[in-house]
Amino acid sequence: MLLNASIPVGRVLGIRVRVHVLLLALMALVVFLQVAGAEGWAAAGIAALTISGLFAIVLLHELGHCLVARRHGIGVVDITLWPLGGMARMSAIPESPGIEARIAVAGPAVNLALFVLALPLALLDGRLVALPPLASELLRWFLAANLVMALFNLLPAFPMEGGRILRAGLARRQGWLEATERAVKLGRWIAFLLLALGLMGVPGRLGPQFSLVLVAIFIWWSGLQELMLVRARHQPHPLQRIFQLIAARREAAREAARHQQAREATLIDAEVIEVRDSGKRT
Repeated sequence: MLLNASIPVGRVLGIRVRVHVLLLALMALVVFLQVAGAEGWAAAGIAALTISGLFAIVLLHELGHCLVARRHGIGVVDITLWPLGGMARMSAIPESPGIEARIAVAGPAVNLALFVLALPLALLDGRLVALPPLASELLRWFLAANLVMALFNLLPAFPMEGGRILRAGLARRQGWLEATERAVKLGRWIAFLLLALGLMGVPGRLGPQFSLVLVAIFIWWSGLQELMLVRARHQPHPLQRIFQLIAARREAAREAARHQQAREATLIDAEVIEVRDSGKRT
C-alpha cells in the first residue's frame, strides 16, 4: 500500500532509517515548482536544502526517543521520515508511566538542546560576529524550527509526545486504560481545533493551512488506533469472555467430579474397613 511505502536509506547508531515515498514526491514537487517558476535553480536548491535540513532535525528528534527506549531495554525497529514528520517504531513499550514519560520527553528535549546551543551564536550575530546574510538567515530558521517542533510536539494531543506525557501522569493515579481514554479524548478536542484552524485560518493573520488539517486527521486516527489496542489488552472481546466462562464452568465441573470420586472412594474404603472389622469379630 502507498501509506506503507518507504525506502531504506541507511542506518544511524544501528537504527534503520527509511524515507517515505510521499516525502520524496513532495521534495520533487517543491523543486519542480521552484524551477518552473521565476525563482529558478538557485531557489530550488535552497528549498531542497531547507527541507533536507528540516528532516535532519526530525531525525535527531526521533533518535532521542530511540536512544532512551534502548536504555530501558526496548528494541527499535526503524525510523520513518514522512511528510508530517517522523515515526519511530519500537518492539513494545511497557505500560509504565515512568518509561513512557522519559521516552516521550526525549524528542522535544533534543530540539530544545539544539535551540539552546545555537542561541548564543544568533545573539552574537551582528554584534561580535558578522555572519553572511544566508548563514544568518539559516541560523534564525534553525532556531525557529527547533523551538516550534519542541513546543508543538508537547501539545497534550495523544499520541503526540505531550499526550503521552499526559497519559503517563494520569496512569500514576488510575488504570492504564482509563488514562489512555482520557488522553485520547483531550487529543480529539485538540485535533478538532487544529482542523478548524487549518480550514479557516486566523482572519487577517493566517490563511488556511492544509498541513494542520493532515495533522488533525493523524492525531484523531492514530489516537483511535492505539486506544483500540489498549482496550483489546484490557477488555477482552465479548466472545472471548463467553469462552472464558465456558472454560471456567468446565473446570468447575471437573473439580466437582474429582471431589465426588474422592468422596465415593472414601466411602468404599470405609465399608471395606467395616467388613474386615466385622469378620474379625466373628
